Amino acid sequence: MSNPDESILTPLDFTRRAEDQLYSVVDQESFLDQDADLIYESLKTKTRLIPFCDHLKRYVFRKAGLAGDYQDIDMKVYQQIISDAFSESATPKAFTETTAKMGALTKNWLTRAAVSRQTVFLLGFGLGMGVDDVADFLMKGLREHSFNFKDPMEIICWYCFKHGYSFAKMQLLRQRYESMSLTGDSAIYYERTRAVYQRVELVKSDDALMDYLVQFKVDRSKGLHSVTAQRWFDDLYWQCCAIIAQQKTILEEEKTEQAVETYRTRVKNSSKYSEEEKQAHVADMRREAKRWTAEEIGGADFETYLCTIALKTDTAGKVIDAPVDHIAKEFDIKRFTRQHVFDLLKDRTPVNRYDLLTLLFFVHAHKEDADRRRQLFEFWQQADEMLLDCSMGELYTANPYECFLLMCMVSEGPTATFADVWQKMIEDKNE
Repeated sequence: MSNPDESILTPLDFTRRAEDQLYSVVDQESFLDQDADLIYESLKTKTRLIPFCDHLKRYVFRKAGLAGDYQDIDMKVYQQIISDAFSESATPKAFTETTAKMGALTKNWLTRAAVSRQTVFLLGFGLGMGVDDVADFLMKGLREHSFNFKDPMEIICWYCFKHGYSFAKMQLLRQRYESMSLTGDSAIYYERTRAVYQRVELVKSDDALMDYLVQFKVDRSKGLHSVTAQRWFDDLYWQCCAIIAQQKTILEEEKTEQAVETYRTRVKNSSKYSEEEKQAHVADMRREAKRWTAEEIGGADFETYLCTIALKTDTAGKVIDAPVDHIAKEFDIKRFTRQHVFDLLKDRTPVNRYDLLTLLFFVHAHKEDADRRRQLFEFWQQADEMLLDCSMGELYTANPYECFLLMCMVSEGPTATFADVWQKMIEDKNE
């Protein structure tokens, strides 16, 4: 678990620098006593969100064989390289007609923190990317899932990137697909992502691609969310429900025991009741104590136990305070609010990687294992397995939230450390 040699790291090494930061925090002798303080300080002073524009600059820097620090290269150099590449590959400025000048568009791409998936595909054609390059931009540059193999347009793009086809070729294939008649069968939308991907991988020709895509031509008002991600979510959700139910039951038992002690003190010297009656009453108190089940756990419980343990709430229990700095804003949108849980359960919003990672973190954080380093690697290993199964790429340590979960996992009390760091964000905001 040794740190990478800082002397050989460059600004281009997003992942290695993030892992170095992770280990520089958890390997400190004082980590067990000051885990929340050290994690928060690292997030506040050393962690930065890597915007899409940095991923784009790094790619162009490497592809063009430039030297020095990619951050020191003049913007106009990057713009010219991209413009020349688009001209050489005969890639248009956009998927649809636009009056915007190429200079303005390239500057926009090179300064944006995030762009659309369509822009990534356009850049893929313009810069001559392969499948893996585009997938990296989707997963790391946008922090989204890889190619959606239940979206015909993304399948066509994937097929073109795989075979090195041009933007014009992609448009021809897209037109062929759009001209096909509806089939009325939507069974493929309910299949697991990996099974769909394995079949599309077997497609070797344009005609075979069209034969494959015809099953997506159905009359549907909206696309289905990932079945694979939903299955992972459902499984982790119920595991978390069971954990929360157990914790709530333990709290009820503790309150009951406090009430029992109060009762015993009150009737200790009383002759009004016999010892048998006193013991029977105590037994009744314990028997009547609430024992929670997983089915009784709801969104408000998730909001309390997963992500907002330390956050202020109003009289209805809703969160009213949240951190606002650059890292905290990024974290805030990943909180398990009761509304978010409700939307996920009702399939109103798609399950994303952060939903899955947060639930998985909660499950692993409550495993009884004194060796937290071993638990860290078990969490990391299962996270990679889960994310790859959902076509979301492996856990990415250069993403602050994911690095944060890893650091918390090494602490003595992962969920308590998680909550403590959130509390520090709030206190920092209110100072």
